[in-house]
Amino acid sequence: SRTGGGRISASGGNGFAGGGGGRVAVDVFSRHDEPTIYVHGGISRGCSKNAGAAGTLYDAVPRSLNVNNYNLSTDTETLLLEFPYQPLWTNVYIRNCARASVPLLWSRVQVQGQISLLCGGVLSFGLAHYATSEFELLAEELLMSDSIIKVYGALRMTVKIFLMWNSKMLIDGGEDSTVATSWLEASNLVVLKESSVIQSNANLGVHGQGLLNLSGSGDKIQ
Repeated sequence: SRTGGGRISASGGNGFAGGGGGRVAVDVFSRHDEPTIYVHGGISRGCSKNAGAAGTLYDAVPRSLNVNNYNLSTDTETLLLEFPYQPLWTNVYIRNCARASVPLLWSRVQVQGQISLLCGGVLSFGLAHYATSEFELLAEELLMSDSIIKVYGALRMTVKIFLMWNSKMLIDGGEDSTVATSWLEASNLVVLKESSVIQSNANLGVHGQGLLNLSGSGDKIQ
């Protein structure tokens, strides 16, 4: 066992260009004091709005991945290249101005529990200039608050609950007809609030057996 009042940090270094955060994995069954672990990007003095990319914190006991940039604005993305299947991760959190990217031609993002994008978090699938990718997203819940999901290609999403609060899902289907159709399936509940938008420039299907609620004048699916 270890005790003390120190800190654990793998944050990027400060400089003319801020360094990217590191990757930390914690495998401890019981943490009494819940120490804060910092993995954010470093401060960029040359461009104050583009700090280093967030690092990642993986908690092995609940099998949760956290990408947190502690509200340091950045245009630099944290790469997430592979999600495990055996066992599945439980939760994924992208928050506080962190930007995560899955840049592959095909990828499946699957978790047992919740995918949460909070407080300026951004999750991108594919590459902006090559909108020919296909992505699968499977989870119990997809929760978005003040955040953005960008898809370059086609998205096949299957969740039970999909909640958006002042958030956007932007799908660029590109010109490839073989990947031009996206579909979003939420079996129980879809709720858009506070001017949330789901936007696609290609075919988009929305399926479900429960409630679809667009609660305000700025909430729309287009």
